[in-house]
Amino acid sequence: FCFSETLLNLWKQNTKQMIQPQELRYKNLVNYQGETIEIHGVSVFDAFNSSIGDIPLHCLEPIPLTEEWLLKAGFELYDYEPNEEGDEFPDFIYMSYKITPPEKLYYYTITNTPEDGGYFDFCIKVQFADYVMLSTLQYVHQLQNLYFALTGKELEFKL
Repeated sequence: FCFSETLLNLWKQNTKQMIQPQELRYKNLVNYQGETIEIHGVSVFDAFNSSIGDIPLHCLEPIPLTEEWLLKAGFELYDYEPNEEGDEFPDFIYMSYKITPPEKLYYYTITNTPEDGGYFDFCIKVQFADYVMLSTLQYVHQLQNLYFALTGKELEFKL
């Protein structure tokens, strides 16, 4: 088949991000038919059939990670640095959010800048040390999975 570049671009614009079954785990939040739902489990059978229970995977949409979702997860804005007028990049805004697991000597930060195209850098900050960047995130379920992998606890959201 030979497609014109216009048709190919149109197809790319109308093709949404499909979540892969290996990305999902218990308690992940995703969008389904315009509503936020929680995954209650993923089985080998689901992965084989490209579905979660009765819901086909192509019907699930990842939730973009935004400031609103970070605040719902308990992160707090702790560093905000807009550039001043006359700076080389006057629209540049550096925003960081942090969350501290109970009784720990470290905390996690998420930083976003408009130039990053909606991606968030997830870092760990240990007392008396520099930040270590662990991952770049784009979706809520990615944040949930990384937080669980690091802490062994679910990231709770205030919905």
